[in-house]
Amino acid sequence: MIKIRVITGFLLLVCAFAPLQVCAAEVNENNNLILEEEMAPRALITNVNVKKRSESGDFEVKADIVTNDGTRRIIDIKNISLSGWPSKLDGVQIILSSGEIWSNGEYATVIISYWYNGKQNTDIVTYYPYGN
Repeated sequence: MIKIRVITGFLLLVCAFAPLQVCAAEVNENNNLILEEEMAPRALITNVNVKKRSESGDFEVKADIVTNDGTRRIIDIKNISLSGWPSKLDGVQIILSSGEIWSNGEYATVIISYWYNGKQNTDIVTYYPYGN
């Protein structure tokens, strides 16, 4: 009986001081399991309001670029608005796209569409993480 108590006590002691591995995981919107190594810390999110000119230089577009600091990738582009355009386009309807994120968040774009002199024209603004 004493042997059983000694062995039980020894096993409890070993279990109490043995390191236990804890694995963190979460489930994304598609019900796929994401392991801890793949998760970025939730608190590391940067939201930057950026005013940037289009490739042609004719338009200026403001947008909030939301970047995950853990992955350094764009995770959202929102609050998109036109803040500048050439005077020749006063009174012309100018349409902005809702913003598109490309290459797993490496950059995002906003497409500008407008009619001028009887033809449809487009321009583009490209945003990078942290508004660069």
